[in-house]
Amino acid sequence: MTGGASAPTTPPAGAPRPRRPSSPPVGPPPPGPFSSARVQEIVRSNFDRLSPCYARAVTRDPSLRGTIRVRLAIGADGRVIGATADRARPGEPGVRGDALVDPEVVGCVEEEFSTFRFPETGRGMVTTVYPLTFSLE
Repeated sequence: MTGGASAPTTPPAGAPRPRRPSSPPVGPPPPGPFSSARVQEIVRSNFDRLSPCYARAVTRDPSLRGTIRVRLAIGADGRVIGATADRARPGEPGVRGDALVDPEVVGCVEEEFSTFRFPETGRGMVTTVYPLTFSLE
């Protein structure tokens, strides 16, 4: 996947449909001060860009579910400097405890997060961890 929105995928007929993560669009830096509540609001407003990451993988492995903990580094200007999460090594299962570590899902989520814009931080680079929980309905 390259940066930007990807075409949504539809699971095959009869396949379980992914549920929105328990935890919203992209553009110029949003107005308002930087805060954890604003980070949450912006991530939720972009969920439609994250959902296909899980939907594609769950058609391959319906047992995939869990939480991806995205470590974000956000620059003073509100741009994402880095977005990383734990992932499985080749041959390992895509779930480790409650963590969703499937490399395809994690890589896609990291790529999408790297395009998000947040308000200017007002205090230089900020780091945070944002958990996204994926499961089937």
